[in-house]
Amino acid sequence: MTQEQHFPLNSLHRVNVEVEIRDIAARWSERDDVVVRGNGIEAFVEADELFIGAPRERQSNHGKLELELPLQPLNYAFKLERGDISLVDARGKLDVRLDSGDLQVDGGSGNLTVANGKGDVKVETFAGDVTVNSGSGDKVLSDITGDITVRSGKGDTKLTRGRGNTVIATAAGDLVAADRDFTGLTVSSANGDVVIRGGRLGQTAIETAKGDIVCGATLALASHEITAASGDIVVAVQRDLPVRVDAATTRGSINSDLPLVAIAQRGPRNPHGKRVVGSTSDDANRAEITLRTTSGDIKIQWSAERTTLGTAPERPAESAPSEAIPIPVRAPQATGGNEDPGNILSDDRRRVILAALADGSLSVEEAGQLLDAVDRSGDSTSGAR
Repeated sequence: MTQEQHFPLNSLHRVNVEVEIRDIAARWSERDDVVVRGNGIEAFVEADELFIGAPRERQSNHGKLELELPLQPLNYAFKLERGDISLVDARGKLDVRLDSGDLQVDGGSGNLTVANGKGDVKVETFAGDVTVNSGSGDKVLSDITGDITVRSGKGDTKLTRGRGNTVIATAAGDLVAADRDFTGLTVSSANGDVVIRGGRLGQTAIETAKGDIVCGATLALASHEITAASGDIVVAVQRDLPVRVDAATTRGSINSDLPLVAIAQRGPRNPHGKRVVGSTSDDANRAEITLRTTSGDIKIQWSAERTTLGTAPERPAESAPSEAIPIPVRAPQATGGNEDPGNILSDDRRRVILAALADGSLSVEEAGQLLDAVDRSGDSTSGAR
């Protein structure tokens, strides 16, 4: 018979769940207590915290741990070595650490932070900020009303609908976004395509070392910087958008539905490069689109012509990449650089950490500590300038 324990809400502030090998299923609903259900589970209250776990000798049970939780927002910490976690109608501040297994969140609100070594992450219909640090596995985030941050060693990321600022840093894997309202979007990818269909793009900075970039979203009156070291770029621009465009490729062609003029590339480094510029308005309040690729073609088209936005232009087949995950090399810029070297180094360090997490060289906890240290280093560097 499954063991069941009840704990009154009273002055509980935090719930800590830590087990090694078993699945966890938690559901939030209108109630004034916490229900813990599962065999071999020990739970106790200390001060304002509830601790839930299983002694090491009982971990071989492999039974499911079920939790019924109140809607009143609390702080939750879930730590699991192996198994799947399901959270339904989650509330509060949620910290999930999962070494190996899948996480699924169906509905909820608050603040969600996830660190997983190997496994998929799926979050649907969540109101609040979502942060995912993933070593290996796919990420699917749908209807997120809040900021999204994804740092991934290996695996695809799919974003649909919702609204908020979004930051994606991936060592290997594609990013596909559909119908999301990006108040801001920053993407840094070592190896993978970036495809954005529908939705809206606020200030944008997309950079790939190897991969195509296709942008078919409605562009806001903001800066849109898109760079591919090796890959093609396709961007759709709405006809009534006041915009200035600056596009350049070292080895490739440029085709544009917008009226643009070619200008000479200065300096001996890119003797065969192409650069075109143009604008549809002299208004100071206009979108600024900057496109750069070292090896690849650029296509700029009116957004009414959406037939080619589903897929990126084909490139010649390339040999399979080695197992080592590459660190991106920034494409040469045709204009003077105002890049922040501190930010570049931070991005590279994050990719190295996530690659080590993906191949098992680092644990989830070790990777999380190193990523936090990189973030703190970046903050202090920017504050010193």
